[in-house]
Amino acid sequence: MLIGVLGAGRVGQMLCELLTARGHQVLLANSRGPASLQTLVGQLGPQVTAVEAAELQQAEMILLVVRWQHIPAALEPLAHYNGIVVDVINNRFGPNPGDFHDLAGRGSSEIVAEILPQARLVKAFNHQPFADLAHLNELPTPKALFVAGDDQAAKQVVIGLIQVLGATAMDLGGLIDGGRLFSTGIGPLAGHGRVLTVAEAQAILTQETQQ
Repeated sequence: MLIGVLGAGRVGQMLCELLTARGHQVLLANSRGPASLQTLVGQLGPQVTAVEAAELQQAEMILLVVRWQHIPAALEPLAHYNGIVVDVINNRFGPNPGDFHDLAGRGSSEIVAEILPQARLVKAFNHQPFADLAHLNELPTPKALFVAGDDQAAKQVVIGLIQVLGATAMDLGGLIDGGRLFSTGIGPLAGHGRVLTVAEAQAILTQETQQ
């Protein structure tokens, strides 16, 4: 696939490496423009191209990895994009358990959906330490990565990507109810400091339904 990545920090770079290792072409953008990314894309390899944020709209799918405090300005160039958008953003601002912006019970992806109303939005990859995405095949397995969204076809594309990365995708349903299950600060599946196994995730969900 041709995949766009908005955000060229540590997480964006790691996603580029994971995606290109699996044969994808990546368009990488940040807020400072492609000239600021030339050294980085040289390190990431020929499958990564630096572009303006608005140029990400030519991608089949866009991954959002900007910081919470930089939206909505960072997302404005994608306001009319109607393709698949994977929301990797969470409302955390630090490493401690309480270091997150209070969204009054809303999931962070609900706010992203309002900023990008035409996008086929899928919430994924934002409930675990990002470094864990490079170690999904390590024991204990299988590891669980969660997805939520209202467009079933878009979710299937993201589920396929998760499977290629080596994890088991758990579809939790729609963006609001499903997304809140693994939203920072409110979700029982978030905040564990590591990627959960499928068995652990299923146990948490079972406990949640029994309450």
